[in-house]
Amino acid sequence: MQGNRRKLKLLYKIAATLNTSFDQFHSSRYSLSLEQVEFANHQLKIASYLEACPGSGKTEVVGIKAAYEIAKWGNKFSGLAILSFTKNAANEIKKRVMCYAGINAAHHPHYIGTLDSWLHSYILHPFAHKIVGYSGKDNDKSIRIIESSSKADFLNNYITQWFKNGQHYRTIWVNEFYININGDIETENDSLNNIDANIRSQLMNRKNKFFSDGFATYQDAEYLCYKIVKSGDFSKTIAQRFPVIIVDECQDLSPSHLALLAELKDKGTILHFVGDIKQAIYEFRKVDPALIEKYICDNKFETKILSSNFRSNQKIVDFCQNLLGGNTKFTGCQEMLLKSPCILWQYSEKDFLDLPERFEKFLLNNKINVNEAIILARGKTVISKLHPQEEKLDKPVELFANALNCWYGRGSNTEDIASALNEVGKSICYLAHNGKGNAQRQHCPMESASIDWRLFLAAILREAKGLYPFCDESGKNLTWRDWVSRLKKFLEQKWETIPFKENGWEDVNNKIKAPQGKASINVVESVCVPVKKTDINIATIHSVKGRTFDAVMLISSFDKRSKGGHFEHWIDNNSGNDEHERFAYVACSRPRHLLVIAVPKLEKKHIEIFKKLGIDVDKNG
Repeated sequence: MQGNRRKLKLLYKIAATLNTSFDQFHSSRYSLSLEQVEFANHQLKIASYLEACPGSGKTEVVGIKAAYEIAKWGNKFSGLAILSFTKNAANEIKKRVMCYAGINAAHHPHYIGTLDSWLHSYILHPFAHKIVGYSGKDNDKSIRIIESSSKADFLNNYITQWFKNGQHYRTIWVNEFYININGDIETENDSLNNIDANIRSQLMNRKNKFFSDGFATYQDAEYLCYKIVKSGDFSKTIAQRFPVIIVDECQDLSPSHLALLAELKDKGTILHFVGDIKQAIYEFRKVDPALIEKYICDNKFETKILSSNFRSNQKIVDFCQNLLGGNTKFTGCQEMLLKSPCILWQYSEKDFLDLPERFEKFLLNNKINVNEAIILARGKTVISKLHPQEEKLDKPVELFANALNCWYGRGSNTEDIASALNEVGKSICYLAHNGKGNAQRQHCPMESASIDWRLFLAAILREAKGLYPFCDESGKNLTWRDWVSRLKKFLEQKWETIPFKENGWEDVNNKIKAPQGKASINVVESVCVPVKKTDINIATIHSVKGRTFDAVMLISSFDKRSKGGHFEHWIDNNSGNDEHERFAYVACSRPRHLLVIAVPKLEKKHIEIFKKLGIDVDKNG
């Protein structure tokens, strides 16, 4: 009773601050729990860590907390930064802030968006030129972001030739490696671990030249931002501008992110972390959950907990918790629609390819929406066996073709339009600007305004309608050789309209040619979306982090060669790699009503382990 009175008192206090009626505030998607209200009412000046279990309404409560604090905010020149790791998550938070505190609440002096965008907008672009010596161009001293996979012609100016025993060993591209916060050279696959001092010196010189010419990769940007805040003057300015920072999905913070935030904290910024360390699955980006936990502990963040899972039913919640353990008991609040919402299926090599159709049939029989279901696997090897994947296209002509397919051939939803603009922008940037474009803004050249560039790209796509679909006037499919001939004529006509181009038509004419080895292949065979046997989406675990589905089928690989993709990786607490277990935790915590785990035929000991974890073994599978 006392807890309910306290909850009501806090709810009224927040509602009054937001100038919102109690009924309107309390009738959000679900009634706020006492735990949610307590975090929303937590003193802003005391650093905190909100440990939020899956489906706990984390986004809702972060939005309410931000709205609550913004409504009380009195400083016109400094504000809150509410940061997440994806645009979708940031947009959801922003919507809630505007819903509770008004349209202007999400504007200056506050910032709500992705961590990368915040770093680039408030640290990298304003200050990086001062530490790298970039003189700028046409009074613009912002750094241009180059993709780590790019092989644009201008990057040949920064390559390093590595010789061993007098023989050419390999060519190292400047965007292939980055510098970490300790000043060491790293790559995503650690391929430069054993370089000698001479090569290391050459690489550092190339990288510094790359910086001083105004370029950086996304990984470089993290390093440069950290280097900027290490300078006391800059970090003090940033800390004064953003005296409070709330980080959503804090378990995804890289060491450089964490070190940067620590520098700002030392200059006075108050940090609030929100997330679930058990969902840290970005080890390949050097994310170390133990480092984040240690920072929270060492700096005595006040810990709050969201223990009610509004997404899943209790049996799914129990299974997920049994995978990783822990002292906190989580409560599943979703209605139990099925007698057995956690099911283990076994498959053989013979019937593996039948899994998607079997899953779809099971969903239909149990009246579960197929459109709200997904099939997950750790890696793309398993997925590619279930249905063919779209080939990665990276040549300028391939990018242009794929842009047309996104623009005209996929229903033209928001994601397709964005992909089309990005692909055609990248294609033209390679050809006309030698790849020197801002990857965050459809590869916009430095001299052009972003909105003007987008309008130009949209016009190009509309005017190129005659190049799609990829067939001739009689309906016969065109080969790459024949289609590229038509593309070349189109681009020649439009070349003079391209803004701020560095290359004339004579410079790029010979670069527009059919992809190597594909001249006689029909364009549609490379570009168009392959037909699937089922309407259920099939994806990797990483791609669905933070999302919710009615039903999930998690498929184990055949053997242990898939790192973290085999069922034994998920249930072996002595495997030596906790991230493998966290893969399963993230995947299994996505569904509301049904979780199916499909594994190769099991030995009796493994069946018993799964039973103890809380899953029912299908006797027919």
